[in-house]
Amino acid sequence: MLDGPISQQAALSDTLVNSWLGDDNMYGIYEKYILPYLLILPAMILVVVFGLIPIAQNIEISFHKWNFITQKRFVGLDNYVNLFGDASLFPKVLLNTVKYAVLEIPPILIVSLVLALLLIKGLPGENLFRGMFFIPWIVPTVNVAFLWMYMLEPEYGVFNYLLGKLGVTGPGWFYSPTWALPAVALIAVWKSIGYFCVIYVGGLQNIPEQLYEAALIDGANRWQQFRHVTLPLLSPTTLFIVVVLMINTVTEFDVPAVLTGGGPADSTNLLVLYIYQRAFNAFQGGSAAAISVVTLVILLVLTTMQFRLSSRWVNY
Repeated sequence: MLDGPISQQAALSDTLVNSWLGDDNMYGIYEKYILPYLLILPAMILVVVFGLIPIAQNIEISFHKWNFITQKRFVGLDNYVNLFGDASLFPKVLLNTVKYAVLEIPPILIVSLVLALLLIKGLPGENLFRGMFFIPWIVPTVNVAFLWMYMLEPEYGVFNYLLGKLGVTGPGWFYSPTWALPAVALIAVWKSIGYFCVIYVGGLQNIPEQLYEAALIDGANRWQQFRHVTLPLLSPTTLFIVVVLMINTVTEFDVPAVLTGGGPADSTNLLVLYIYQRAFNAFQGGSAAAISVVTLVILLVLTTMQFRLSSRWVNY
């Protein structure tokens, strides 16, 4: 050990630390109960300032009538009651969102899983295909919307042109109340498949190869291996994807806002777009805030149900 000023300073430092923290037990308490909270304190401040406080303010606004200019006027639960009145579009918008979820979530789950199963087979150009599938996810949504607007144009679009070659009259797509919502869902499916395919690839790569070898020795065919090995061990990944897709579905805004504005005949009017219309078109801040609160409650209920029910089908 070195003697001299350096060693004396080190000894003095140890003395100061020990005098501040006391014995080892005191340091253990600090390390276990205080230090973790100090480390997450900056993130918690951001969550409170940009998350919890705006949510609390939104709930407070939902009990008032406010046009963003005059003083707020307290109206109690009127904004919530009016959501289900005869003149309200909210029930139709809520039903549109449910239809949109049905049109979007199952195809994304199925197609992304099929593509992921193909990509882990070691096919030539596997990395190239992964990149190609992922490209739509990183393209701005507005650009994607305009691309599909031209592709699905009723008279000159490529889709109706190909259908015409097959002797089928193409639908009006974004101009048809029947086909507008499926067209919007089609765009979301095309844009999202690559991202969730990559997530499924990661989940598949985490399944031990020994389990497939054991199943093969026991006489399991390809379908039995997929059903009894792949799907159960992939269930945590599927749970994550389902939760993310539900949140994305309920909060969808870009595509219907750019392409249809909620039309025709409000057939593509979804929850977040309706919130925007109530707030910045009709200047009904209280009504928009009430819809936001209902949307938040819907997300909380759906997410909680998923995690509660996950114990029946998710294998960790």
